[in-house]
Amino acid sequence: MYNIALRITSDPDAASDCAQEAFIRAYKALHQYDPSLPFGPWIFRIATNASLNHVQRWHAHQTVVDELPESVVCLVERLEPDSLRRILDLDPRRGDRRPSGHVQRQHRPGI
Repeated sequence: MYNIALRITSDPDAASDCAQEAFIRAYKALHQYDPSLPFGPWIFRIATNASLNHVQRWHAHQTVVDELPESVVCLVERLEPDSLRRILDLDPRRGDRRPSGHVQRQHRPGI
């Protein structure tokens, strides 16, 4: 069930959640299962539906931002390159972007 959810969601954490949701749904609907039919396709369909529902809900909450808000643009323009690199935890040798979990107090925007 996890593999089905992973193929649909492309996210290991979401796949785990969907597989768990599918097991819960299957348990609650066990009284509706017809024992004369194979069990595998029944429970796999539940996993598929749980995964598709997750993807549908996820896409409904996504919003596309064409432009950054003016306040963010002003903040970024005021920062020096070294400050911005520390905030984003950029390593110029590797060229990767790993957002750091902690932003130093002097680099936090005022509210």
